[in-house]
Amino acid sequence: MISEITGYDPPSRLDYRFVACGKIDGELTYRLEPVGEGVEVFQRQTLRPRGTLPKLLSPLIGAAFSRAIAHRLKGIKKLLEGGDSP
Repeated sequence: MISEITGYDPPSRLDYRFVACGKIDGELTYRLEPVGEGVEVFQRQTLRPRGTLPKLLSPLIGAAFSRAIAHRLKGIKKLLEGGDSP
């Protein structure tokens, strides 16, 4: 996967675009908002499959990306709270 940071507004936003295996490209945005003593993280992704098979599989691909990102965010949260990543 090739990624490029396209926007960065510390400490509240990170945007990047990516190309995965030449078959899918898209954008991902992380937005951080203070909540009480902590921070709430929001994530938005846009996927654009290329070719017939990726387009047919796009619902499954989107779900897989969402699961991977959720797992990554849990790991980041755990590290920030002083634990080991999952």
